[in-house]
Amino acid sequence: MNAILSYFDGLPFSVTSANGVGDGLTPRAQFIGASGNGSLPSSQRTLEEWFNTSEFVSIPLSGPLANGQWGDSGRNILQGPGTKNIDFSIFKNFRLAESKNLQIRGEFFNLFNTPQFNNPGAVAPTPATGSTVLVPNLASSPAFGTISSAGSPTTFQRVSREIQLAAKFTF
Repeated sequence: MNAILSYFDGLPFSVTSANGVGDGLTPRAQFIGASGNGSLPSSQRTLEEWFNTSEFVSIPLSGPLANGQWGDSGRNILQGPGTKNIDFSIFKNFRLAESKNLQIRGEFFNLFNTPQFNNPGAVAPTPATGSTVLVPNLASSPAFGTISSAGSPTTFQRVSREIQLAAKFTF
């Protein structure tokens, strides 16, 4: 029997701005919270709101709030959901003759099928048109702060349960 336990903290991420300001790099959002970094206590995090979305806003490119500057939220200040994974395998060898053996094996990846969620949508909405205060227009961005995917089957990372059975005959 074999087992591999993998427990990791979540990947860090930045809240970005919906507007490209500056030199073409991905701009960060403006932090408008009173204190902290916008993260929620772990007991309050849900798939619909992973961090406090009301504390971030994009600086508009035009209108009374446009000032052509970058947002002031830090790089990678928030942390996504962690990884909890158990891989398990079991083998049985059978001697068929003096030089002939048969091995039967079962391998279980993500044995308990624990969901491995990806980072939430982190593009801050812009204030409502004509607004004179930096308050996000949340109605225009329902995906902001929401986790909408799990795993990455194309890179074989954070996948759902997979089971494989095999038989090996050696002579």
